[in-house]
Amino acid sequence: MTLTFATHAHSEVGLVRKNNQDSAFVAPNLVVVADGMGGAAAGDLASAIAVDEIATMDADLAVRLAGASDVRPETAPTNLPAGRPGDLLAVLADALVRTNVRLSEAVAVNPDAEGMGTTLCSIGLIDDAAVLVNIGDSRAYRLRDNVLTRLSRDHSWVQTLVDAGRITEEQALEHPHRSLIMRVLNGRPEHVPDLGIIDVRAGDRVLVCSDGLCGLVTDSQIAARVAASDREVAVASLVDLAHAAGGHDNITIIVADVVEGEPVGRTQVL
Repeated sequence: MTLTFATHAHSEVGLVRKNNQDSAFVAPNLVVVADGMGGAAAGDLASAIAVDEIATMDADLAVRLAGASDVRPETAPTNLPAGRPGDLLAVLADALVRTNVRLSEAVAVNPDAEGMGTTLCSIGLIDDAAVLVNIGDSRAYRLRDNVLTRLSRDHSWVQTLVDAGRITEEQALEHPHRSLIMRVLNGRPEHVPDLGIIDVRAGDRVLVCSDGLCGLVTDSQIAARVAASDREVAVASLVDLAHAAGGHDNITIIVADVVEGEPVGRTQVL
């Protein structure tokens, strides 16, 4: 059995910002959201570099997977699972290392870009398995039988407070330090992503989004909108939800249905 995505994606500046620092990548086997940060155009550049590395990897994925099966890249974590899902995680991890190298080089050329970085949240499919890569506070969710489950964990200060039971999810949305991110891609090797196999099967719907959505509304509010049967309607409804909450940030949303069969649809960079 081969799993593939049927997708609809949208990215916009929102209601307040003057430019869009989000980037995204959509393919039949891979969905990615990167939310850039930094002064001037640096956030744009950081997220664009991350998505460019992912797109380059995806275009050459078969070759890279073949190489990972024999000798995994030195940059791959040592605790990855065996088999094809682990190989895909190794290849994705290597793409993020390459992103960090390019970010470091960009700052060396242009010191004004110092401080730029980007989140990255991605779900990939390989054969009948699914993997998750996450760093930062963009998010991945799974909708199954009308129940929405968060698949990723935010690398943010407020998430540590929520985990400790000190604040609620609703309070996290209004916390004065809600924008403090603990781990991002910023050219420094000590910031490592979460990598793992996730439970996804045919009939599920996944949502990957920037915090222009999930940073403004609760998971229960998202669940009520993402369940719309038509993917395009679901995305439009989620954008409306973010706007109603103020639209303070860039909004990037990918809704993808997991289906069986040969890959369909086109690769898209947003």
